[in-house]
Amino acid sequence: MVTGNHSYEEQTRRRLSEARTEEHALEEQIKELQQRSFRKTKEINAYETILEGYMGDTQLNWRTLLQALTHKDKLITIAKENGGLIRQSQATDIIYSNKLTDAKKRATVYQMVKNSLDMLVDSRIFEQVGPGEYRLVGGN
Repeated sequence: MVTGNHSYEEQTRRRLSEARTEEHALEEQIKELQQRSFRKTKEINAYETILEGYMGDTQLNWRTLLQALTHKDKLITIAKENGGLIRQSQATDIIYSNKLTDAKKRATVYQMVKNSLDMLVDSRIFEQVGPGEYRLVGGN
């Protein structure tokens, strides 16, 4: 009878070990799924942000608004339309996609915008608040 109890104990320990192994595998799967879910949420947020930006750009007729302005005034107007903030890449996209310059390459427009924003910072019309991000100073 002692050997019967011993084999029952062995079998129980084996099943406990198997259950713990299975539990660990499930926890790993849950962890991986949570990471995938987090990455997918970030991807969804990025797409939503892009669409919001696109919708914001398409609701406003940038070409009509900016066409007759100087380059400096274009940047100031873009900032005013965005609550006083302007991002270098956003301004580049607006100017380039609406053909508001003679430049053929987006990279050229990007550099023109950067140089203009730097001059406007030196003139204290804008202040730099982050990499490629500027804010209108005062009531400009």
